[in-house]
Amino acid sequence: MPKIRTTEDKVHYNNKLNDLFKTVLRNKEFTFNYVDVVNEMHTSHIAGLVESLNKGFFFHYTLEEELRKLEFEAIKHRIPREKLDEVEAIRKKVMAIKNGIDCAYACNLRMVHLAVVLYSYIKWLNSGNL
Repeated sequence: MPKIRTTEDKVHYNNKLNDLFKTVLRNKEFTFNYVDVVNEMHTSHIAGLVESLNKGFFFHYTLEEELRKLEFEAIKHRIPREKLDEVEAIRKKVMAIKNGIDCAYACNLRMVHLAVVLYSYIKWLNSGNL
């Protein structure tokens, strides 16, 4: 890039870089389009839902069980098998959604890192300290 001398070449390569950043940043402006991106809020919400399901969120605790601070594993025996199976099916679906959210979050984070690395590399190339 520092060796590009003609205005035509500079415009041509600038347009190519703009196209690249439009793809990476998901925006025509030189800013990251974060509005519809899966972020930390989404990952913490789904993690909280999974934790609640694992703690028996769908089932009522008796007053005695609550006072003794019993874990869900200790009260499972009194819940009908059909109800446990229904909740297990829901838990599996929630886990599939969680896996998708975690994957989307990781992909979004990699795109942000890629944008930073590309921008930094271009600035370094143009600094003249080669």
